[in-house]
Amino acid sequence: MRKALFALPLLASALILPRTARADTTDLFTLTGDSNIYTFTLPQEFTFPVENHLVTVAAPRTTGTINGVGGQTFDVDFYTGIGGTGESLKFGTVGNLAGPTLISFVSSTGAYDTAAIDTGSYRLIDFANSIKGPDYYYLTITPETTPPTPPAVPEPPTVLLLSTGALALLLASRVTPPTS
Repeated sequence: MRKALFALPLLASALILPRTARADTTDLFTLTGDSNIYTFTLPQEFTFPVENHLVTVAAPRTTGTINGVGGQTFDVDFYTGIGGTGESLKFGTVGNLAGPTLISFVSSTGAYDTAAIDTGSYRLIDFANSIKGPDYYYLTITPETTPPTPPAVPEPPTVLLLSTGALALLLASRVTPPTS
């Protein structure tokens, strides 16, 4: 009986304690060019169906800012380097930008592939929309993690919980069971 009473609180505490939180990793994009600054975030890794042709890969639709004005929606396609087009990014209203490949393939599960966005600073070129020569865009991709949301009620310090449990265990071991 005594062993069951000790195991019961241990089992209850293991079930009640919160699981370890994991922050989702995102990348912060800052694209500067043609007198505009575009900022938005995308997940560091994203999946896409294999049946898509692999010259371009669409990232999830995202929202961001243009020159500090929020609520803008962006469609972003990454060029994979297959086919040697020399382009790296197709970005909403800006169009195709030439430069290095910005993604790396991570894994394939048969029906879906996973790509990771490479962080760094890049100089991209817009050949199509320029009248007097190429327009240069500068793209910075920095890793950013979303912090876990804090609990609504602050949790008591670990030492307080540990000492309360140790005291209860000590008192429970001193109580003698009734003899009949």
